[in-house]
Amino acid sequence: MKTWEQFNVTTEISGKELGQLLVAKFESWVNTPSEELLEDGGHVIDHLTDDGYHDRDILESIPEERWVMAWEYFDKATGRGK
Repeated sequence: MKTWEQFNVTTEISGKELGQLLVAKFESWVNTPSEELLEDGGHVIDHLTDDGYHDRDILESIPEERWVMAWEYFDKATGRGK
């Protein structure tokens, strides 16, 4: 799997690929005190734009339904919420 820095994030990114990006970046947060921060979309975007790897404007332009699909993928892949 790609590291979170290697994803090519555009407004056309699929829900699955966005979910894979979330897994690559945030899987280690599951079942830790940091997991609560995943509920804050702004905080998530802050971490995805760390060090200039991904563009905030693009991430904020991704449609909400695609984010929902991405988080569903993340939850299934990480077992979060079980």
